[in-house]
Amino acid sequence: MPSSSSKPSVSFQLCIAYGLITIISASYMTPWVAIGTFIEYYMARFGCNYFVWLNTAFYLPGLPISFMQLSNDEHWDRKYGIKNTFLCRMSIALV
Repeated sequence: MPSSSSKPSVSFQLCIAYGLITIISASYMTPWVAIGTFIEYYMARFGCNYFVWLNTAFYLPGLPISFMQLSNDEHWDRKYGIKNTFLCRMSIALV
């Protein structure tokens, strides 16, 4: 019989961090999904280009951040480790 000390342990803080990241991610997408449910109404009211402008306004601000992340990831990953920088990056980016 295996001993109880051989069970893998997951720290409570890590579980909280992943739970918060999940909640923040869901909260971040809620307005987008809510607007998407009324897309026919908004297109009839504001015209056919509404969805194009909506996508541009939603996704374009993230483009410079993606380029900054691309140029800085390797440095921070080497300095603090991939797991730590990922948790920090997600916590900051989604808050």
